[in-house]
Amino acid sequence: MVKSAINVTMIILASLLLVACNVQKQVDLEVEVNVTLDGQPASQAKIFFDGSQVGSTDSKGRFSQRLKKLPGEEVRVSVQKDAHGYRIEPWEDSFVTKLSKNGAVKTYTFKAELQATKYFT
Repeated sequence: MVKSAINVTMIILASLLLVACNVQKQVDLEVEVNVTLDGQPASQAKIFFDGSQVGSTDSKGRFSQRLKKLPGEEVRVSVQKDAHGYRIEPWEDSFVTKLSKNGAVKTYTFKAELQATKYFT
């Protein structure tokens, strides 16, 4: 009798713990990156999210991608570009995702201005 009462109590407590744990839902978001190199659009610049390459810019220096992230999660955005005869400093920024209202897709826009120095060998 006592054993079954303890089992029922444990089941109720476990159920309450599961209900109390707030399972967070991922939100949709759009990240846009506009890349320029010395004031001109930079095509074929590599775009990274959290250290993983996700794509490259088009001929107008633009990149856009939709992501699913948890609210409050930090996302690092970085840009790298290689050009023969130039040393180009990588660009990096980050943002924290916010819960969108009414399921709307929140857009995060970045303007990455890369700085290049020419070198001779």
